[in-house]
Amino acid sequence: NVQIRLIRLGCIQGRKDSFVRVTRFSLAGQGRRSSLKMIVRCVHLLLGSVALPYLTRAFVPLASSPQSFRSLLSDGLSSRGKVTPPVSVRSAEETETGDAPRRVVFLGTPEVAARSLELLLKAAPENNFQVVAVVSNPPAPAPSPVQVKAMQNGLEVLTPLKPNEADFLEKIKALQPDLCVTAAYGGFLPQKFLDIPKYGTMNIHPSLLPKWRGAAPLQRSLEAGDEKLGVSVVRTVLKMDAGPLLRQETWENDQTTKGPDLLMNMFERGTEMLLSCLREDGWDCEGSPQDESSASKADKLTVEEAEMDFEKMSAQQVHNKVRAFSGWPGTWASFAVGEVPDLEMQRVKVVTTELPEDKPVAPEGVSPKRLVLDKKRGVLKLWCGDGSCVLLKELTPANKKAVDARSYWNGLRGRPVEWSGPIPL
Repeated sequence: NVQIRLIRLGCIQGRKDSFVRVTRFSLAGQGRRSSLKMIVRCVHLLLGSVALPYLTRAFVPLASSPQSFRSLLSDGLSSRGKVTPPVSVRSAEETETGDAPRRVVFLGTPEVAARSLELLLKAAPENNFQVVAVVSNPPAPAPSPVQVKAMQNGLEVLTPLKPNEADFLEKIKALQPDLCVTAAYGGFLPQKFLDIPKYGTMNIHPSLLPKWRGAAPLQRSLEAGDEKLGVSVVRTVLKMDAGPLLRQETWENDQTTKGPDLLMNMFERGTEMLLSCLREDGWDCEGSPQDESSASKADKLTVEEAEMDFEKMSAQQVHNKVRAFSGWPGTWASFAVGEVPDLEMQRVKVVTTELPEDKPVAPEGVSPKRLVLDKKRGVLKLWCGDGSCVLLKELTPANKKAVDARSYWNGLRGRPVEWSGPIPL
Protein backbone atom coordinates (compact mmCIF):
# COMPACT_ATOMS: atom_id res chain seq x y z
CA ASN A 1 0.00 0.00 0.00
CA VAL A 2 2.81 2.43 0.85
CA GLN A 3 4.55 1.63 -2.44
CA ILE A 4 1.37 2.32 -4.38
CA ARG A 5 0.75 5.62 -2.57
CA LEU A 6 4.32 6.82 -3.18
CA ILE A 7 4.15 5.96 -6.88
CA ARG A 8 0.78 7.69 -7.28
CA LEU A 9 2.15 10.79 -5.54
CA GLY A 10 4.76 10.98 -8.29
CA CYS A 11 7.83 10.95 -6.06
CA ILE A 12 9.41 8.10 -8.00
CA GLN A 13 9.14 10.01 -11.29
CA GLY A 14 11.52 8.26 -13.69
CA ARG A 15 12.56 5.75 -11.01
CA LYS A 16 9.47 3.59 -10.57
CA ASP A 17 11.03 0.31 -11.74
CA SER A 18 14.23 0.69 -9.70
CA PHE A 19 12.23 1.74 -6.63
CA VAL A 20 9.95 -1.29 -6.81
CA ARG A 21 12.89 -3.68 -7.35
CA VAL A 22 14.87 -2.24 -4.44
CA THR A 23 11.98 -2.24 -1.99
CA ARG A 24 10.78 -5.73 -2.91
CA PHE A 25 14.28 -7.09 -2.43
CA SER A 26 14.72 -5.22 0.85
CA LEU A 27 11.35 -6.25 2.27
CA ALA A 28 11.80 -9.99 1.84
CA GLY A 29 11.20 -11.66 5.20
CA GLN A 30 10.68 -8.37 7.06
CA GLY A 31 8.01 -7.57 9.64
CA ARG A 32 5.60 -4.66 9.17
CA ARG A 33 7.62 -2.01 11.04
CA SER A 34 10.94 -3.21 9.61
CA SER A 35 9.41 -3.10 6.14
CA LEU A 36 8.22 0.48 6.60
CA LYS A 37 11.64 1.50 7.93
CA MET A 38 13.25 -0.03 4.86
CA ILE A 39 10.93 1.94 2.55
CA VAL A 40 11.89 5.13 4.40
CA ARG A 41 15.54 4.37 3.69
CA CYS A 42 14.90 3.55 0.02
CA VAL A 43 12.91 6.72 -0.61
CA HIS A 44 15.49 8.89 1.17
CA LEU A 45 18.25 7.24 -0.83
CA LEU A 46 16.47 8.06 -4.10
CA LEU A 47 15.22 11.55 -3.26
CA GLY A 48 17.61 12.93 -0.63
CA SER A 49 16.46 16.12 1.10
CA VAL A 50 13.12 16.33 -0.75
CA ALA A 51 11.91 12.92 0.46
CA LEU A 52 10.16 14.18 3.59
CA PRO A 53 6.94 15.62 2.06
CA TYR A 54 6.33 12.39 0.11
CA LEU A 55 7.02 10.18 3.12
CA THR A 56 4.69 12.29 5.22
CA ARG A 57 1.79 12.05 2.76
CA ALA A 58 2.30 8.32 2.19
CA PHE A 59 2.72 7.26 5.82
CA VAL A 60 0.38 9.50 7.82
CA PRO A 61 -2.83 7.66 6.87
CA LEU A 62 -1.18 4.37 7.91
CA ALA A 63 0.45 5.54 11.15
CA SER A 64 -1.46 5.19 14.40
CA SER A 65 -0.37 8.69 15.51
CA PRO A 66 2.00 11.56 14.57
CA GLN A 67 4.33 10.34 17.30
CA SER A 68 4.54 6.86 15.82
CA PHE A 69 5.30 8.34 12.39
CA ARG A 70 8.10 10.53 13.78
CA SER A 71 9.55 7.52 15.54
CA LEU A 72 9.39 5.45 12.36
CA LEU A 73 11.00 8.22 10.29
CA SER A 74 13.78 8.75 12.82
CA ASP A 75 14.51 5.01 13.05
CA GLY A 76 14.53 4.61 9.28
CA LEU A 77 16.95 7.48 8.63
CA SER A 78 19.21 6.98 11.64
CA SER A 79 20.08 3.52 10.33
CA ARG A 80 21.71 5.35 7.40
CA GLY A 81 23.71 7.51 9.74
CA LYS A 82 21.33 10.48 9.50
CA VAL A 83 18.96 11.44 12.30
CA THR A 84 16.01 13.60 11.30
CA PRO A 85 14.65 16.00 13.94
CA PRO A 86 10.98 15.83 14.89
CA VAL A 87 8.71 17.05 12.09
CA SER A 88 5.23 18.48 11.99
CA VAL A 89 2.88 16.10 10.20
CA ARG A 90 -0.01 17.14 8.00
CA SER A 91 -3.30 15.53 8.74
CA ALA A 92 -5.13 13.55 6.08
CA GLU A 93 -7.67 16.41 5.96
CA GLU A 94 -4.95 18.95 5.09
CA THR A 95 -3.65 16.67 2.35
CA GLU A 96 -7.08 16.27 0.81
CA THR A 97 -7.75 20.05 0.87
CA GLY A 98 -4.74 20.70 -1.38
CA ASP A 99 -2.26 21.95 1.24
CA ALA A 100 0.46 19.85 -0.38
CA PRO A 101 3.87 21.37 -1.18
CA ARG A 102 3.94 23.27 -4.44
CA ARG A 103 6.04 21.77 -7.21
CA VAL A 104 9.08 23.63 -8.57
CA VAL A 105 11.27 22.77 -11.54
CA PHE A 106 14.72 24.41 -11.50
CA LEU A 107 16.72 25.25 -14.62
CA GLY A 108 20.42 26.15 -14.43
CA THR A 109 23.90 25.06 -15.46
CA PRO A 110 27.05 26.67 -13.91
CA GLU A 111 28.38 26.78 -10.36
CA VAL A 112 26.47 29.95 -9.47
CA ALA A 113 23.22 28.23 -10.45
CA ALA A 114 24.15 25.18 -8.36
CA ARG A 115 24.39 27.53 -5.38
CA SER A 116 20.90 28.88 -6.15
CA LEU A 117 19.57 25.32 -6.30
CA GLU A 118 21.20 24.56 -2.96
CA LEU A 119 19.52 27.57 -1.34
CA LEU A 120 16.12 26.64 -2.81
CA LEU A 121 16.39 23.08 -1.50
CA LYS A 122 17.30 24.41 1.94
CA ALA A 123 14.35 26.82 1.95
CA ALA A 124 11.79 24.39 0.50
CA PRO A 125 10.38 22.78 3.67
CA GLU A 126 9.62 26.04 5.50
CA ASN A 127 8.17 27.62 2.35
CA ASN A 128 5.90 24.69 1.50
CA PHE A 129 7.38 23.76 -1.87
CA GLN A 130 9.58 21.03 -3.26
CA VAL A 131 11.98 20.92 -6.18
CA VAL A 132 10.65 17.99 -8.18
CA ALA A 133 13.16 18.06 -11.06
CA VAL A 134 16.13 19.94 -12.46
CA VAL A 135 16.92 20.92 -16.05
CA SER A 136 20.51 21.59 -17.14
CA ASN A 137 22.65 21.70 -20.26
CA PRO A 138 23.86 18.30 -21.47
CA PRO A 139 27.19 16.97 -20.11
CA ALA A 140 30.12 18.40 -22.10
CA PRO A 141 31.57 15.86 -21.43
CA ALA A 142 31.24 16.07 -17.63
CA PRO A 143 27.90 16.83 -15.95
CA SER A 144 27.28 20.50 -15.17
CA PRO A 145 27.63 21.74 -11.55
CA VAL A 146 23.82 21.94 -11.38
CA GLN A 147 23.42 18.35 -12.56
CA VAL A 148 25.96 17.19 -9.98
CA LYS A 149 24.15 19.08 -7.20
CA ALA A 150 20.81 17.63 -8.31
CA MET A 151 22.16 14.07 -8.39
CA GLN A 152 23.64 14.52 -4.91
CA ASN A 153 20.14 15.37 -3.69
CA GLY A 154 18.42 12.54 -5.53
CA LEU A 155 16.58 14.79 -7.97
CA GLU A 156 15.47 13.85 -11.44
CA VAL A 157 17.64 15.61 -14.04
CA LEU A 158 16.66 16.46 -17.62
CA THR A 159 19.38 17.53 -20.08
CA PRO A 160 17.77 18.31 -23.44
CA LEU A 161 19.94 19.53 -26.31
CA LYS A 162 17.30 22.21 -26.86
CA PRO A 163 14.35 23.08 -24.60
CA ASN A 164 11.93 23.02 -27.53
CA GLU A 165 12.20 19.24 -27.99
CA ALA A 166 8.77 17.60 -27.92
CA ASP A 167 9.89 14.76 -25.64
CA PHE A 168 11.36 17.23 -23.14
CA LEU A 169 8.21 19.36 -23.09
CA GLU A 170 6.08 16.26 -22.45
CA LYS A 171 8.28 15.35 -19.49
CA ILE A 172 7.89 18.85 -18.05
CA LYS A 173 4.11 18.60 -18.44
CA ALA A 174 4.12 15.26 -16.65
CA LEU A 175 5.89 16.87 -13.69
CA GLN A 176 2.94 19.29 -13.29
CA PRO A 177 5.10 22.17 -12.01
CA ASP A 178 3.52 25.06 -10.17
CA LEU A 179 6.55 27.24 -10.89
CA CYS A 180 9.79 27.08 -12.88
CA VAL A 181 12.88 28.96 -11.70
CA THR A 182 15.79 29.74 -14.03
CA ALA A 183 19.31 30.79 -13.05
CA ALA A 184 21.96 30.96 -15.78
CA TYR A 185 20.36 28.05 -17.64
CA GLY A 186 21.78 28.95 -21.04
CA GLY A 187 18.86 27.92 -23.24
CA PHE A 188 16.06 29.94 -24.84
CA LEU A 189 12.69 28.79 -23.49
CA PRO A 190 9.89 28.53 -26.08
CA GLN A 191 6.34 29.67 -25.43
CA LYS A 192 5.23 26.02 -25.22
CA PHE A 193 7.47 25.66 -22.17
CA LEU A 194 6.41 28.96 -20.60
CA ASP A 195 2.74 27.91 -20.83
CA ILE A 196 3.24 24.80 -18.70
CA PRO A 197 3.84 25.95 -15.07
CA LYS A 198 0.74 27.12 -13.22
CA TYR A 199 2.42 30.26 -11.87
CA GLY A 200 4.79 30.82 -14.76
CA THR A 201 8.60 31.07 -14.70
CA MET A 202 10.85 33.36 -12.65
CA ASN A 203 14.42 34.24 -13.57
CA ILE A 204 17.40 35.46 -11.52
CA HIS A 205 19.35 37.93 -13.68
CA PRO A 206 22.64 39.61 -12.59
CA SER A 207 22.07 43.14 -13.90
CA LEU A 208 19.86 46.16 -13.35
CA LEU A 209 17.29 45.32 -16.00
CA PRO A 210 16.41 46.60 -18.52
CA LYS A 211 20.17 47.26 -18.87
CA TRP A 212 22.24 44.33 -20.09
CA ARG A 213 19.76 41.78 -21.37
CA GLY A 214 21.44 38.65 -22.68
CA ALA A 215 24.11 36.05 -22.03
CA ALA A 216 26.77 38.04 -20.14
CA PRO A 217 25.04 40.84 -18.18
CA LEU A 218 27.43 41.28 -15.26
CA GLN A 219 30.52 40.93 -17.45
CA ARG A 220 29.33 43.59 -19.89
CA SER A 221 28.36 45.87 -17.03
CA LEU A 222 31.85 45.58 -15.51
CA GLU A 223 33.51 46.03 -18.91
CA ALA A 224 31.51 49.22 -19.48
CA GLY A 225 32.58 50.56 -16.08
CA ASP A 226 29.05 51.02 -14.74
CA GLU A 227 29.04 52.76 -11.37
CA LYS A 228 26.00 50.75 -10.29
CA LEU A 229 25.65 46.98 -10.54
CA GLY A 230 22.73 44.86 -9.43
CA VAL A 231 20.57 41.77 -9.57
CA SER A 232 16.96 41.44 -10.74
CA VAL A 233 14.20 38.85 -10.36
CA VAL A 234 11.83 38.90 -13.33
CA ARG A 235 8.99 37.00 -14.90
CA THR A 236 10.17 35.09 -17.96
CA VAL A 237 8.50 35.96 -21.25
CA LEU A 238 9.33 34.95 -24.80
CA LYS A 239 11.45 38.07 -25.40
CA MET A 240 14.91 37.76 -23.84
CA ASP A 241 14.99 39.10 -20.24
CA ALA A 242 12.11 41.48 -20.99
CA GLY A 243 9.52 40.26 -18.46
CA PRO A 244 7.98 42.24 -15.58
CA LEU A 245 10.32 43.13 -12.70
CA LEU A 246 9.50 41.44 -9.39
CA ARG A 247 12.52 42.45 -7.33
CA GLN A 248 15.69 44.48 -7.94
CA GLU A 249 18.65 45.42 -5.79
CA THR A 250 21.43 47.91 -6.61
CA TRP A 251 25.09 47.38 -5.67
CA GLU A 252 28.03 49.77 -5.76
CA ASN A 253 30.84 48.87 -8.17
CA ASP A 254 33.80 48.59 -5.78
CA GLN A 255 36.36 48.60 -8.64
CA THR A 256 38.20 45.59 -7.20
CA THR A 257 36.00 42.47 -6.98
CA LYS A 258 36.23 40.26 -10.05
CA GLY A 259 33.34 38.94 -12.08
CA PRO A 260 33.18 35.33 -10.77
CA ASP A 261 33.06 36.43 -7.12
CA LEU A 262 30.45 39.08 -7.82
CA LEU A 263 28.40 36.62 -9.83
CA MET A 264 28.26 34.11 -6.98
CA ASN A 265 27.20 36.82 -4.53
CA MET A 266 24.53 38.08 -6.92
CA PHE A 267 22.96 34.67 -7.49
CA GLU A 268 22.91 34.01 -3.75
CA ARG A 269 21.20 37.34 -3.14
CA GLY A 270 18.92 36.87 -6.15
CA THR A 271 17.71 33.54 -4.78
CA GLU A 272 16.92 35.18 -1.44
CA MET A 273 15.01 37.92 -3.27
CA LEU A 274 13.01 35.34 -5.23
CA LEU A 275 12.04 33.50 -2.05
CA SER A 276 11.06 36.80 -0.44
CA CYS A 277 8.87 37.58 -3.44
CA LEU A 278 7.05 34.24 -3.16
CA ARG A 279 6.45 34.74 0.57
CA GLU A 280 5.42 38.40 0.49
CA ASP A 281 3.79 38.91 -2.91
CA GLY A 282 2.52 35.43 -3.68
CA TRP A 283 3.31 32.93 -6.41
CA ASP A 284 1.06 34.72 -8.90
CA CYS A 285 2.56 38.20 -8.40
CA GLU A 286 2.64 40.23 -11.61
CA GLY A 287 5.52 42.71 -11.21
CA SER A 288 6.18 45.99 -13.03
CA PRO A 289 6.91 46.41 -16.75
CA GLN A 290 10.45 47.28 -17.83
CA ASP A 291 11.34 50.54 -19.55
CA GLU A 292 12.09 49.40 -23.09
CA SER A 293 13.76 52.72 -23.96
CA SER A 294 16.56 51.95 -21.47
CA ALA A 295 17.24 48.40 -22.65
CA SER A 296 20.75 47.35 -23.71
CA LYS A 297 22.20 44.07 -24.95
CA ALA A 298 24.81 41.89 -23.20
CA ASP A 299 26.42 39.77 -25.90
CA LYS A 300 28.13 36.51 -25.06
CA LEU A 301 31.87 36.80 -24.33
CA THR A 302 34.21 35.46 -26.99
CA VAL A 303 37.80 34.22 -26.98
CA GLU A 304 38.66 36.76 -29.69
CA GLU A 305 37.89 39.60 -27.28
CA ALA A 306 40.35 38.32 -24.67
CA GLU A 307 43.51 39.87 -26.19
CA MET A 308 44.43 43.27 -24.73
CA ASP A 309 45.33 46.18 -27.00
CA PHE A 310 46.96 48.67 -24.63
CA GLU A 311 47.44 51.17 -27.47
CA LYS A 312 43.68 51.57 -27.99
CA MET A 313 42.60 51.19 -24.37
CA SER A 314 42.92 53.42 -21.32
CA ALA A 315 44.14 52.07 -17.98
CA GLN A 316 40.55 52.19 -16.70
CA GLN A 317 39.31 50.16 -19.67
CA VAL A 318 42.08 47.59 -19.17
CA HIS A 319 41.21 47.24 -15.48
CA ASN A 320 37.48 46.93 -16.25
CA LYS A 321 38.06 44.22 -18.83
CA VAL A 322 40.38 42.17 -16.60
CA ARG A 323 37.70 42.11 -13.90
CA ALA A 324 34.89 41.37 -16.36
CA PHE A 325 36.67 38.59 -18.26
CA SER A 326 38.16 36.95 -15.15
CA GLY A 327 37.51 33.20 -15.10
CA TRP A 328 36.54 32.71 -18.75
CA PRO A 329 37.86 33.63 -21.25
CA GLY A 330 40.40 35.63 -19.25
CA THR A 331 42.57 38.41 -20.70
CA TRP A 332 46.03 38.11 -22.23
CA ALA A 333 48.72 40.06 -24.05
CA SER A 334 51.82 39.32 -26.07
CA PHE A 335 55.14 40.45 -24.54
CA ALA A 336 58.62 40.57 -26.10
CA VAL A 337 61.26 39.45 -23.60
CA GLY A 338 64.97 40.18 -24.10
CA GLU A 339 66.66 41.77 -27.10
CA VAL A 340 67.59 40.78 -30.65
CA PRO A 341 68.94 38.24 -31.48
CA ASP A 342 67.74 36.49 -28.30
CA LEU A 343 64.24 37.93 -28.38
CA GLU A 344 61.54 35.67 -26.90
CA MET A 345 57.82 36.16 -27.47
CA GLN A 346 55.57 35.29 -24.55
CA ARG A 347 51.80 35.05 -24.40
CA VAL A 348 50.96 36.12 -20.84
CA LYS A 349 47.58 36.04 -19.13
CA VAL A 350 46.79 39.24 -17.23
CA VAL A 351 45.09 38.00 -14.06
CA THR A 352 44.87 40.99 -11.71
CA THR A 353 45.33 44.72 -12.27
CA GLU A 354 45.04 47.89 -10.24
CA LEU A 355 44.73 51.59 -10.93
CA PRO A 356 47.31 53.91 -9.32
CA GLU A 357 46.10 56.67 -7.03
CA ASP A 358 48.61 59.08 -8.59
CA LYS A 359 49.36 59.52 -12.31
CA PRO A 360 52.79 57.94 -12.96
CA VAL A 361 54.73 59.26 -15.93
CA ALA A 362 56.77 56.94 -18.13
CA PRO A 363 60.56 57.24 -17.49
CA GLU A 364 62.29 59.54 -19.94
CA GLY A 365 63.95 57.75 -22.80
CA VAL A 366 62.06 54.51 -22.16
CA SER A 367 59.38 53.17 -24.49
CA PRO A 368 55.89 53.49 -22.91
CA LYS A 369 55.30 49.88 -23.98
CA ARG A 370 58.08 48.68 -21.69
CA LEU A 371 57.12 47.23 -18.32
CA VAL A 372 58.71 48.90 -15.31
CA LEU A 373 58.86 47.34 -11.86
CA ASP A 374 57.65 49.47 -8.96
CA LYS A 375 59.86 47.97 -6.27
CA LYS A 376 57.93 49.59 -3.42
CA ARG A 377 54.48 48.33 -4.49
CA GLY A 378 55.67 45.10 -6.12
CA VAL A 379 53.70 45.79 -9.31
CA LEU A 380 54.58 46.26 -12.98
CA LYS A 381 53.69 49.58 -14.59
CA LEU A 382 52.47 49.69 -18.18
CA TRP A 383 51.48 52.86 -20.02
CA CYS A 384 48.49 52.80 -22.35
CA GLY A 385 47.95 54.71 -25.59
CA ASP A 386 46.29 57.68 -23.87
CA GLY A 387 49.21 58.06 -21.42
CA SER A 388 47.39 56.52 -18.44
CA CYS A 389 49.18 53.87 -16.37
CA VAL A 390 47.81 50.48 -15.33
CA LEU A 391 49.44 48.37 -12.63
CA LEU A 392 49.84 44.65 -13.34
CA LYS A 393 49.66 42.70 -10.07
CA GLU A 394 49.30 39.06 -11.13
CA LEU A 395 50.30 37.30 -14.36
CA THR A 396 50.30 33.79 -15.79
CA PRO A 397 53.08 32.98 -18.26
CA ALA A 398 52.27 30.36 -20.89
CA ASN A 399 52.07 26.82 -19.47
CA LYS A 400 52.83 28.05 -15.94
CA LYS A 401 50.94 28.93 -12.78
CA ALA A 402 49.84 32.43 -11.87
CA VAL A 403 52.51 34.48 -10.09
CA ASP A 404 52.66 37.94 -8.57
CA ALA A 405 54.29 40.72 -10.57
CA ARG A 406 57.56 40.68 -8.61
CA SER A 407 57.98 36.92 -9.12
CA TYR A 408 57.35 37.32 -12.84
CA TRP A 409 59.95 40.10 -12.97
CA ASN A 410 62.51 38.01 -11.10
CA GLY A 411 61.94 35.17 -13.56
CA LEU A 412 63.08 37.46 -16.40
CA ARG A 413 66.60 37.51 -14.89
CA GLY A 414 67.33 41.06 -15.89
CA ARG A 415 65.93 40.84 -19.41
CA PRO A 416 63.75 43.76 -20.54
CA VAL A 417 60.09 43.10 -21.34
CA GLU A 418 57.61 45.18 -23.30
CA TRP A 419 54.21 44.80 -24.87
CA SER A 420 54.68 43.79 -28.51
CA GLY A 421 51.29 44.91 -29.80
CA PRO A 422 48.24 42.84 -30.79
CA ILE A 423 48.82 39.69 -32.79
CA PRO A 424 47.32 40.06 -36.31
CA LEU A 425 44.37 37.73 -36.94
